[in-house]
Amino acid sequence: MNSRSKKQRDKKFAEIGEFIFCFSQLEFSIRIRLGEMLNIDDKYFDIVTSRYDFAMLCSVTKDIMLLKYPEAKKQIVKVFGACYDINAERKRIAHGTWAEGEEGLASRHVPREKISAAWYYDNVEELQKQIRKAQQTMIDVLHLPEPRSQRQGGVTMVAAEIVMNDEP
Repeated sequence: MNSRSKKQRDKKFAEIGEFIFCFSQLEFSIRIRLGEMLNIDDKYFDIVTSRYDFAMLCSVTKDIMLLKYPEAKKQIVKVFGACYDINAERKRIAHGTWAEGEEGLASRHVPREKISAAWYYDNVEELQKQIRKAQQTMIDVLHLPEPRSQRQGGVTMVAAEIVMNDEP
């Protein structure tokens, strides 16, 4: 492998890791919002919010928001639509088979609802685009309607730190 190919591989490996990091921050942000809306005490936060897979966490949080803030339906549906889209990308990244593509590493993935594979992220910009989308969606989740809790508990303060440290 030449040094250019190694640099490209290393960059792709770093982007894969960055996407997974951003996805985990997005997921935690949704958990924060669910905890806020249900007024979950910090000592119960993980017990209650960690039991959902990502899609169910989004569905539960979105449904509660829609009940509490029907006037913000358009914004809530749009943001959680982006969350579902990012989850589809996560599946391609985390569950795909990575191999050499035309422009470097690419992911070959077969979604459960299909019977044939497709290649993803062969283009150098594709993964960066998904990283930026995950970062922005996390910020959008944290800014959905409802003022941030004034409570000075641990999980609420973590949400503020996420936004402060990860804004694109």
